[in-house]
Amino acid sequence: MMSTSSQLVKSRLLGSYMLLLLTELSADLQFLQWNPHWQCFAWNQNDCRGHAQSALRAMLQDSDIDFVNLIEFDDFSNVTAIPDTYARLQSTCGRDRVDLLYNTSRWRNSSLGGAGQGGGMISEEPPLFVQTLQ
Repeated sequence: MMSTSSQLVKSRLLGSYMLLLLTELSADLQFLQWNPHWQCFAWNQNDCRGHAQSALRAMLQDSDIDFVNLIEFDDFSNVTAIPDTYARLQSTCGRDRVDLLYNTSRWRNSSLGGAGQGGGMISEEPPLFVQTLQ
């Protein structure tokens, strides 16, 4: 029969091995949250709209970002602002909008029912979006 101290050492070693294994298997996630505000698009002073679209494209191309939360980014008429490797989900509540972009080279929408929900908790409040990705 194994002694208690021997069992403790084995369980600690096993726990350390599992932690090491999980650490080696995990990948860093990259997030971006940006709110250029609606005024940038509505007033468009000094071509703020064009600069915001260019900045978004540069950030997505230059960084390996998994998820992007865009708040009040009100103009996607220039579809080149989003590289082909990203998909966009949108939610609106009142006049406000939130967009979730995700890197399709690593993530895809879940096939589970009810995996994506958008809207607002209270009308005219900031929008929200919850999405399950695999």
